[in-house]
Amino acid sequence: MMDDSKDSTKDAGKRPPVKTSEQVIADISAEGAELSLEDLDKVLEEDPEFQAQLNDIRKEKLNILGDADLIEIKFPTPDLNFKETAKRVLTDFRVQFGRWSFFQKLSFVILVLSLPALGFYFTYVFKKGVIHPSNKIYVASMEEWADNTYQWDPQVKEEREAFYGSLRIPLYIYSLKKMIVNLKTHESSPSNAMIALEIVAEGTTPEVVTELKEKESYYRDVFQQELSQMSFDGITESDGKTRMLERLRRVANETLEQGKLKKLYLKNIIVKK
Repeated sequence: MMDDSKDSTKDAGKRPPVKTSEQVIADISAEGAELSLEDLDKVLEEDPEFQAQLNDIRKEKLNILGDADLIEIKFPTPDLNFKETAKRVLTDFRVQFGRWSFFQKLSFVILVLSLPALGFYFTYVFKKGVIHPSNKIYVASMEEWADNTYQWDPQVKEEREAFYGSLRIPLYIYSLKKMIVNLKTHESSPSNAMIALEIVAEGTTPEVVTELKEKESYYRDVFQQELSQMSFDGITESDGKTRMLERLRRVANETLEQGKLKKLYLKNIIVKK
């Protein structure tokens, strides 16, 4: 037991000798030389000049690599033959196509046949659109479908068509019996002036005509009373008759219950001085 401990103590006390800086530099310069980390740390601590020498060696090696000529590597270009490549691709495709099932083969044939049709369809849509101009679903103006067109000037009232007087809707008309009324005496008017007239009334609804027919005597009295307040000069003026009819229509509309009068027309009129 004592011998083994002494041997181990001897082995532990033996350490490799520390190399000098000159030896370390010689080992680095020598190709294939080995250097322990302890020796390298020891040299760097004791000899700062050795660190500078190592830096010089590294710079020399970098300069050598920088001055080296670049090696140009050339890869051989394959000899491409289009016919041979196409033949090889077709051969591989035939082999692969033969391995497909019937459904896969049928789908491939349908796809190949539909490609030209799809190309034609997209070309047609791109050039002419989905809806052809001659098959428009909306009409912006009826002028495109009319046989004849006419120009209308909104400034000319005579060209306008009355909404209620249009022949496109039915007319509700009733003719009242003849009325004879003494006109109002005025300084410039004769004292015995009188008027005889027949009026045709147009209503907005058929109920207006019914109401006029049922209450004709009442409305005749209303019209006669209103006419008696008018003068000979006022009626015989250029627009006197128009103002007279408008006045009678307004008075009648105040008492009508089933609707309104649209307009009054003169069937016959006689104004006597």
